[in-house]
Formats: sequence, structure tokens, C-alpha cells
Amino acid sequence: PNMQISRYPSPYVFPDEKMIFEIELSNEGVGNSSTFVLSADQSGNYDGVIIKSDGKLLSTPAEFDNMEKNTIMKKQITVERGPTVYKSNPVDLEFGSACGDMAVAVTLYNKLEGEGEDVKQFIEFVEPCPRVEWAGELSRDRSFVVNTDLNDPKFLPVTVFNPKSSFKKFCAMISDRLEHVYLSYRRKGTLHWKNARTEIEDENGNKDTTAIDFRSSCDDEDNYGYVTLKWLLEGIVSEGTYEIKVGTECTALGGPDDIDMFNTPILTGVIDLTRPEQYGRPLPLHDNVLIGEELSVIFTEAIDCDAFDMEVEIIDTPYTFGIEELQVICEGRKIGFQIDPTVGIDVEQVMGKTVKVEIGKMRPESDLNIYDTNGNAINPLVGNIKFEKTLANLNLDEASTSFQVSVEGPECSSDANNGPYSEELREKIGSVLETDSSRIEIVDVDCIKKILVARVKILPSSLAGGRKLAGSNIQEENPTNLFYKLRDFTEEQMSGGRKLTVEGIDGEEGTVVADGENWSFS
Repeated sequence: PNMQISRYPSPYVFPDEKMIFEIELSNEGVGNSSTFVLSADQSGNYDGVIIKSDGKLLSTPAEFDNMEKNTIMKKQITVERGPTVYKSNPVDLEFGSACGDMAVAVTLYNKLEGEGEDVKQFIEFVEPCPRVEWAGELSRDRSFVVNTDLNDPKFLPVTVFNPKSSFKKFCAMISDRLEHVYLSYRRKGTLHWKNARTEIEDENGNKDTTAIDFRSSCDDEDNYGYVTLKWLLEGIVSEGTYEIKVGTECTALGGPDDIDMFNTPILTGVIDLTRPEQYGRPLPLHDNVLIGEELSVIFTEAIDCDAFDMEVEIIDTPYTFGIEELQVICEGRKIGFQIDPTVGIDVEQVMGKTVKVEIGKMRPESDLNIYDTNGNAINPLVGNIKFEKTLANLNLDEASTSFQVSVEGPECSSDANNGPYSEELREKIGSVLETDSSRIEIVDVDCIKKILVARVKILPSSLAGGRKLAGSNIQEENPTNLFYKLRDFTEEQMSGGRKLTVEGIDGEEGTVVADGENWSFS
């Protein structure tokens, strides 16, 4: 038997490709034909390199029957890398008589290292640039926030993981083409990436900066493959929204880019070291306000609407309200609220009184405070937002009140305003309130999807002629108290029949119940 390698593969075979050798087999013995076997010596194949001919594994000998004398047979031998490594020992290919008395061998390799007598042969596939992975908080949160809550907002600690740390540290991979493991960043919406920098100090104590390279020092990587370096932000990176990535860079081989580099998924984060501040004076600007009128504070940036607390006290009265007892609206840069006069306040008692407002951190042990959407609290040296307003001293006996009612049930039509509903509704509300119906005005009536909707106004007694029902003193009540009476009455009365729903200016709803032909409200 005789065997020669007629063509060797390139020194650069990509990891998912097959390494192809061409061999020539011939029968140079006696006789016109003989049977031969071809096999791969597995004794030194520790890395599981796969050797095949005609698609069949050569770990089992392949037979060639009746191989004629002095005839050359060409074959392709394919080599595939093992499951974990890219560089393996060479493998001997053996070709011999089926009788086992004669055999020849050639060595399969594609890479030589060393010189002279020290030259060594290897089967080597191109190893992709090593992977790197996010670790720590960046891996868990998939984002980052740099705010005033950090112990040292001058830096952002960045931790990465070396998946091959059990084989080699990053610093030792320089012999495997690895050149750098850089942290890069760019402002969101831009294209150009910049290398993140860290602070270094020379032996004389002089400080300088250098690009973050997780490969630069073996001491930086621990025994588990984790490396943490500090990204220097102060004086280099301004506030804003940024994207970051970590990438490995390897010696270029001229192949596809993903062989010479690897990048982690891009993470997005925010650098915000500006605390929220009050913008201007509380609104409205005038000191005298109506009860139920909105009071609001504007800030320099959007506020976390789930994080603050507040307290409102009406001085010289028993009324103090927490945030749960107020009607609060938080939108963007604004926190607004109003005192709900329907929670049992004696309106006449609070007229002319001072309202003391405090927004922020109400108890030392509480985590609630005024925060922006990136977790920056209002300056603790400034403290909570505090201001005072005075409730206007109105004469409720001379003021009117208006609200909206809706009646479910009547088969109303589009001409409801001209029908009997207006007058009958006025009489029924007057009856419930035990006051002269002349104090009740039906401003507008409409039929919306077969629901009767009306705007109602209660006049002060001075504008209604001073009349009252026989035996009743209720007529003298002011319109505000009459509205509360109507609301309270609707909450107490729950019976079957048509619904009369009363909605006040502040959005409060109730149900009116009255007796009368064709008008049984619930």
C-alpha cells in the first residue's frame, strides 16, 4: 500500500467549516488486486476531532475491495473540530492491507509552530473572538441609572464576565488573537461610539485617564471570571440618555467581522445628577382661594407621581388631611390638589382660615419624598415644599351652586328641552330638598342615548322671592348646604325604580329618591 497527501487545507479554516485534505491511495504490491483498509488513529485524539471519508467515520476502518495494482485512487478526508476546543493534536491516517501485514501512515495537520527540530504540528480552526457577557446589576436590570443616590456618582462600576475563564483569563488570550475588551458608549440617537475611560494613578500619585480595557490586567479578573472597572463620568460624560456595550477585538484575519470581534447586547441607561426644584410660586398666585379650587406646584422636571407624600392643615380648625383624603393630580412637572368639601367639612367654619400645605417627606422613617423620574430627591438642604393660602371668606347665603343630573328611564327624545321633563324635574328636586321650587333652575335639558341630562342651578333664597313650604325652615339654607343635603339624601336612599343621578361641579355623584306618579327615582 501507498498513501500521500496531495492537498493540504488552508491554515485558516473557520470553526463551522470542514477542514478538507486530499489523499492518493495506491496498490504497489504483488498481484493484480488486493483489499485494503483506511482508518484514523484515535489514540491521541483527546479533543474529539471528527475524521470522515465518503461521509463515514474513520474511527471504524473503511475497506477498499479489489484495488487494482498501480492504480491511484483519490479521496477527500474531512476534519471537523471537537465540541470545545479549536486547536488539537494532529491525527495519523493509516492505510494498509486487510491482512494486517503492511501499512503506511500520514499525519493530518494544517498548522506548524516552532522552528527546526522544535517544530510542532496541529489541527487548528480559527477561533472566533472570545465572548464577553454583562454581569452584576447591568445583567440583572438590563439598564443603568446614575443619580445623586449613588455613593460616588463620579464613577459607574461596570462588571463583565469571561465565559472561558475556566480555560484562560482575558489577559492570557493575547496569544489567541485577543487584543482588547473595550467598554463603549454613545448618546442615544447618535451613531458614533466612544471608548469609556477610567482613572489611573502612577507611582508618583499623578492621576490620568485611560480607555477601559478588561483585558489589560490579570489582577482585575477574579478566579470566577468576573472583572469590575470604574467608568469615569465626571468631566467626560454629560447628563443624558446613553447606550453602552462591551466588545472584544481580535487580530483581523480578513474573514467575516463576527470572527474578529464580538459585542454584548446594547443596554440603555440615564445619567441624571440634577435634583428637581420648585419652579416659580405655587398656583394660583393670589393668596385668597376658594374651597375646592385647585392648588398646584410646578417643578423643573417630571416628578415620580408614586413617591411623594403631603399634608394639608386648615389652621384653627380640626381639619388636617393626608394625601389619601385629598383629590390629587400628578402629571409631568405638576402636583395639584384640591380640598374635597364633600368629606364632611363645615364650609362656613373654614371660611377665611389659613390653609397650610406641605409636600415631600413627612416622616423621618418614610421613603416617600419628591423624586424626579430618575430617582433624584429634592435637595435635603432645601427640604419639603411648604406654602400657605387663605380660604376666601364668602357669603354662602348669597352664592348659587350648579350641578348636573341625569335620569335613566324616561323615553326621552331630542326635543326634551321643550317637553314636560324640565318643569317636573324642578318640582321633584324642590320636593326632595323641602324648599321652594322657585330656587331651582333647570338651565339646560338634553336627551343623550335615551338618558335625560340636565344642568341644575340652586339660587340663594334672596333671589327666589323668599318663599318656603308650609311648616319648613329649610328654605333658609344656603345653596351649598342644599347641594350637600341632596347628595347625602341620595346616598341614604336606595330603592327600585328610575335613577336620578346628581353630579356636582366637583364630580361627586349620588342618587335622588322621590315619590310621584311616573317618577320613582333610585
